[in-house]
Amino acid sequence: MKKSIFAAIGTLILVGCVSQKKEAETEYDLTMSNIKHGLIFGPPVRTRMMTRDMSSVKRGEAVFKRRCEICHGVRAEGNGAASRSLKTNPANLRKLAKQFPDHHFFIQISKGRGEMPNWENLLSDRDLWDLTNYIQSLARGN
Repeated sequence: MKKSIFAAIGTLILVGCVSQKKEAETEYDLTMSNIKHGLIFGPPVRTRMMTRDMSSVKRGEAVFKRRCEICHGVRAEGNGAASRSLKTNPANLRKLAKQFPDHHFFIQISKGRGEMPNWENLLSDRDLWDLTNYIQSLARGN
């Protein structure tokens, strides 16, 4: 009895995952679906919309200045004006950009961490990827 219940549940989960993949129109859609369901097994594959072109980096810089600079600082080194009032220092994004893949920043920005708020309901997916691209551009000294 228990085995058949587990088999039925497993089948439903498998069918749900397969149908989810069929509904996704692009790899980006599938990645977003997997992030929302906690199913990231590797770095997301980005579509052309998410490429790290200069227009995306510039848009990300504008988002950074508007939303992140107050804590992370003008040079993204974790020394913004509000950082002095926080219990933990904001991340030095220049250093982290050299160490982590894109999806790490996307998820951290989306979900927040510690005193850092989550931005998933305030920023669009495009803004989140643009911000990720900007942060990653810091590793190249921009």
